[in-house]
Amino acid sequence: PFALGADGVRIIAPRKGYDAKFLYYYLLSSPVINTGYSRHFKYLREKRIPFVPLSEQRRIVEILDQADALRKKRAEADAKAARILPALFYKMFGDPATNPKGWPLLAIGEMCEVVSGATPRTDNPDYWGGDIKWATPKDLSGNEGFVITDTERTITDAGYASCSTTILPVGAILLSSRAPIGLSAIAGIQLCTNQGFKNLVVRDKLDPWYLLAWLRLRAGFLDSLGRGATFKEISKSIVESVHLPVPPIDKQLLFSKQMQEIQQFVLRRRLVGERINLLFNNLLHRAFTGDLTAKWREAHMKELLAEMEHQAKALKIDDFRSPIEEDYKSSIINHQSEIPHD
Repeated sequence: PFALGADGVRIIAPRKGYDAKFLYYYLLSSPVINTGYSRHFKYLREKRIPFVPLSEQRRIVEILDQADALRKKRAEADAKAARILPALFYKMFGDPATNPKGWPLLAIGEMCEVVSGATPRTDNPDYWGGDIKWATPKDLSGNEGFVITDTERTITDAGYASCSTTILPVGAILLSSRAPIGLSAIAGIQLCTNQGFKNLVVRDKLDPWYLLAWLRLRAGFLDSLGRGATFKEISKSIVESVHLPVPPIDKQLLFSKQMQEIQQFVLRRRLVGERINLLFNNLLHRAFTGDLTAKWREAHMKELLAEMEHQAKALKIDDFRSPIEEDYKSSIINHQSEIPHD
């Protein structure tokens, strides 16, 4: 039971002859266009829902439910995988906030060179589209793994020379310092960033994988250090002054090895997830072009035709004409439906 809490929400209840889950999957396959801050029900009213026998709707739902269950299991696996990093860190080094094992506390500025980024003029096309990778916080927000190897935008040599951004070495830590604060990743390639970063080039006492893990576990703390009226930002001096526990380098390197193994697991899991989503989207498309249940439909043709007549009466479709078997078969299988819509 629930109550409708906002006038920007509509409840759609299926009439007799339609399965609610079938309508749900249909709307997933054919979403309403997004026109921004506007009332969108007018677009939903214009949608034409396929007139499909109820038993076939349920067969479609059964198949799509199985594919959707795979997506849900993958989401559960993602949630479990997200707990691997903190569990490993806590086991080897203790709580990153309280440092119960008493590791020496050193400032980031002692162990890293903190490097800011910059942006070439956006109105000069000669500065953009070159061979130099140029990262923004957006590149990190969708980065499920620990390493960044590509960026959405690139700049030219002229663009690089026109501003104060710096090409970072492989192994540098990218740390977003505003909008939002606390996103982090390891540079898997040479790249530079915009001004929304305070990047960390580590020195001998610190392993980048250990530092990355500590930063990710302390992202909330870093965000609390932000300053500013319009939007919060952490300055270079604030980042340099942050202290963190520094275990012996051999323990950091052991942790680093295990982190890199986790990275390979994350990449494989991401590939599996992409395949599962591709399978689901493919089945979703086939479900509403008639291809998904074509063979099942042929085996149940007589029952379906009789069911469609009863369904049409329930939906009060006055101009429904019961098609002969071949008309129905060709109208669905060839995706050129002449069946009425409601």
